[in-house]
Amino acid sequence: MTAPGPLAPQPSLLTELMRRSPASTVDPLPRAGSAGRRRAGPEPIDAPPRLACEFVYLATVTATVRAEVIGDTPDGYRVNFYITSGTVSGPGVDADLRAGGVDWMTIRPDGTGVVDVGVTYETSDGALILEQSGGVLQLGAEQFAQVRAGVFAGSAPYYSSPQWRTSAPAWAWLNGQQGFGVGVVVLHESSIRSDIYLPRLGSVVGS
Repeated sequence: MTAPGPLAPQPSLLTELMRRSPASTVDPLPRAGSAGRRRAGPEPIDAPPRLACEFVYLATVTATVRAEVIGDTPDGYRVNFYITSGTVSGPGVDADLRAGGVDWMTIRPDGTGVVDVGVTYETSDGALILEQSGGVLQLGAEQFAQVRAGVFAGSAPYYSSPQWRTSAPAWAWLNGQQGFGVGVVVLHESSIRSDIYLPRLGSVVGS
């Protein structure tokens, strides 16, 4: 597979995924108080976005992993998730995940997993593409307590920010892209399921 043509914008898919996420019940945005200071509160912000943005679907990542528990460290609770197999499939990329890629995850005391991914794609035309990604895994306190007890159960929302590097000319267009991944980690299946989108900036809405 060579570099694809223009990808069709699909912002509704991202909206639906975010709506279905367990994290969608949590309002992460601070609110503006009457004095202009930021504070938590139920009232909406009466301000439109300044820039128009759409999300173009790139591919779906499906992977199985093997957990290597390091345990409590000065930086947090460390678990390495090694890729054992996986695929990247969609209108933008058709590839296998090479075994040995890893997420060197640090889980904070609040139950937030800090993502640190390095994996290699091998495309159907033989190119190798490195993906490096940060992000968060939202375990929460109860699920984190289970993980610390050695129980990997349930699923948790997963958000990532992949970037890519390759020397293959047909895939050089990926070198300048910034991705956004949204998905779930299914702990009891040792699997990751994530859809990757490319943000596209539109016209300026306000000045």
